[in-house]
Amino acid sequence: MLINTIDGVKRINKVFVESAYTLGASERQILTNVVMPASLPSIFTGLRVGIGIGLMCTVAAEMIAVKSGLGYLIMESMNLIDTGGVIVGMIIIGIIGFLMDYSFRQAENKYVLWSGN
Repeated sequence: MLINTIDGVKRINKVFVESAYTLGASERQILTNVVMPASLPSIFTGLRVGIGIGLMCTVAAEMIAVKSGLGYLIMESMNLIDTGGVIVGMIIIGIIGFLMDYSFRQAENKYVLWSGN
């Protein structure tokens, strides 16, 4: 997420920042009115990728260390040779991932006026 945010800020056209300075904008106004709106697409992309990685890490940790959760359900079903339980766990993880990605896409469409979604 941090790398995407830094990349988004670096990709801002310097003409926009210099134009804001020329028109008398303060540093704070440039940050809130130029830098933030221009870097929001990269920030949302980083958030979407980070949420996906976070979900994968959570399920992996549940497979290893805890006695509850979807990861535990999948591992326990695998040990009991319950193919249906494994598939149900995988489908639930997929649905959760889809809903999280969908919610971030909706937020991006709301807050980023020029997003391509």
